[in-house]
Amino acid sequence: MILPGDIVKTSYGTGPFLVTRVLRDCTCAHFVNRINGNDTPLPRHIHIECDDMNGKSGYGLGYYDDSTTPARSVYKLDDYVDVVGHDENFKPSVAPEEQLSLF
Repeated sequence: MILPGDIVKTSYGTGPFLVTRVLRDCTCAHFVNRINGNDTPLPRHIHIECDDMNGKSGYGLGYYDDSTTPARSVYKLDDYVDVVGHDENFKPSVAPEEQLSLF
């Protein structure tokens, strides 16, 4: 399970990123599918908000099932996010759970 404070890297060579927020139990359709008119929900997945290790925010990783290690994409099966550490000093902000929507 990926949690705020975890440090992650992606299978496509990006990161490390500090996880600042995890949105769980989403079933949204992938944004590329939605653009193409396909609103079919994906299996339950998470979306991750994160910062780079220099503190720059605004990064996001999405559509992952973190019940596996590493967390596997529910959209592109060879894509994954791996936890490589944890920042013991990280203090998460409190935010309500929400369902993401593109449109």
